[in-house]
Amino acid sequence: MDFRAAYGFSLTAEEERVAELFHKYVKAGDHLYVHPDIPPKKLQNARNVFAPVADREAVLGLADGTVFGSAKEGLVLTVR
Repeated sequence: MDFRAAYGFSLTAEEERVAELFHKYVKAGDHLYVHPDIPPKKLQNARNVFAPVADREAVLGLADGTVFGSAKEGLVLTVR
């Protein structure tokens, strides 16, 4: 996975392994988005409202907990 293009940095070997396992076992679905298919607007809303740490970490997935899909509530999964 090319996190450098998306985030401007590469993952460590351990982080890369976590990312590989996440992609192997977690599938995108209704209100669950997996990198690199996380809509930028949803990720930005999550970062602004409840996950500011996501600015400095590689995001593997986003669970949108809102009814109308704004992603202003939910869960952000990172490699750390």
